Amino acid sequence: MKTLARVPVREYKRDQGDPERKSQTNGIDRQSIAEIFSGHALREDNSITAEANVTRVSRLMALLAGLGVLLMTAPVGAHHSTAMYDGDNPVTITGKVIRFEWTNPHAFVYLEVEGQNGSTVEWEVEMMSLNHLRAYGWTSRTVKPGEVISCTGAPARSGDPAMIANRMILADGREIRS
Repeated sequence: MKTLARVPVREYKRDQGDPERKSQTNGIDRQSIAEIFSGHALREDNSITAEANVTRVSRLMALLAGLGVLLMTAPVGAHHSTAMYDGDNPVTITGKVIRFEWTNPHAFVYLEVEGQNGSTVEWEVEMMSLNHLRAYGWTSRTVKPGEVISCTGAPARSGDPAMIANRMILADGREIRS
């Protein structure tokens, strides 16, 4: 048994009266098999041409390049980190909305919150992407300056008055994911 392009080819005489019809598999001769699998014809000595080898190498390189692109783009889905927030120790703050920024990649609410010593502190409250917020029922008009809301989420590890919120209680009493 001989092999061509990893396809076994049996040699036998299909038609005893025709000695030229050797090396056939299921009625397809070796020349046809080579053309089907490699796109190139065999030489007289049944070897594959150099052009066929170049084509194989080109196809292999294209496949490897495609796999490389897939592997390199996988981390793009990671977006960015929330490591600057302390998710293990959530806090809730209540304050008056100073402004609401409906912007990509994340929306922000700025609140005027009464500090521990009685002074007012401006908190920056980061929210999810606009696509997530829309799915939760948010619009660019959900909160307005002057409204009092409560935000629960992970505070900044640095101690700055900032957090990433995961839920809020709006001025009308609705609790909504953020």
